[in-house]
Amino acid sequence: MDNKDFINHIREIMLSLRNCKPNFHIEESVKGMFPVLKILYDEEDVTPKDIEDKLSVSSARIARVLNQLEEKKLVERTKSLNDKRKTIVVLTEEGKEIALKHRCDMYNFFDLMLKNITDEEKDEFIFLMEKMVNNIKGGNNNA
Repeated sequence: MDNKDFINHIREIMLSLRNCKPNFHIEESVKGMFPVLKILYDEEDVTPKDIEDKLSVSSARIARVLNQLEEKKLVERTKSLNDKRKTIVVLTEEGKEIALKHRCDMYNFFDLMLKNITDEEKDEFIFLMEKMVNNIKGGNNNA
């Protein structure tokens, strides 16, 4: 299979995956905000700058997302106890619940997706993905 056929085949697979309707529900009102919720759920003393750096997005985009999450009462901004110049973003109880539910739904989705995949096949997939990333970064193409 040449690269063009391979790419078209991958594109078809990705479209079919996107069109699947698994038993996985993302609350419409927070779609696209889960990377921020995940960071806030996993870490403490997170600043907007920390989120920008981790997600490689602009400060304006993070400000918009945080404003939306704050309007939905999923996050709160507070001043750092150690440095009053710093703003710390924390999840509210409702934000924690939504982030945890999303995480559980994602694990269930991946469990479904991987249920007939062997450990060897998972290892091979990871190896190939890492090899492709290495190619893009200009690394050793013979790895």
